[in-house]
Amino acid sequence: MLNLGSSETMIERVENIAIVSLKVGNTAVDEAIERLSLASPLHAEGSEPQSLWISPNQWQLVSRSQSSRSLIDVCNKQLSGLLFNAVDQSTGLAAFRIAGDGSRELLASGCGIDVRASQLKLGDCCRTRLAHILAIVVANGDDQFELLVDQSYANYFMDWLLNAARHVHVAAAGKGWPMELKRNTDLTESQP
Repeated sequence: MLNLGSSETMIERVENIAIVSLKVGNTAVDEAIERLSLASPLHAEGSEPQSLWISPNQWQLVSRSQSSRSLIDVCNKQLSGLLFNAVDQSTGLAAFRIAGDGSRELLASGCGIDVRASQLKLGDCCRTRLAHILAIVVANGDDQFELLVDQSYANYFMDWLLNAARHVHVAAAGKGWPMELKRNTDLTESQP
């Protein structure tokens, strides 16, 4: 946990999740939405798997308990007869979770979307540039977000999150950073 002022913000890399990119032919979108209960525009729906709306005919299917192969098999079975493409993106995308009172300020420091609680609500999903790279932002709780970025940017993105957390804290508290930051998920308080 990172301590941002009087609040705590967690930043972690999410491992071992299956991510499948599903793209459906324009004439088959309504039928695919019905058959798979896919998310409506700018939303994330379901839990296992969770479907993230990406564009009018594209979703990411994310699961913590099913394999990519099983997600693709479900698509093949449920979408039989429709034009679609389901591709395993598990090794192509990196997932991060930020949560806590400072998470919205952390997001706001690196992107142009309105992250106020009244605008980015539970279940919302959007694509944006975050830290100068394309990211998918999913609001999984009041102050909890999952972020998907290209795997090749994973180290850069974690470094950016940690650095941005320092700046958010300094701006909020007006004083120095009370934590020793490490690049892994084991972030611990430094002892005087």
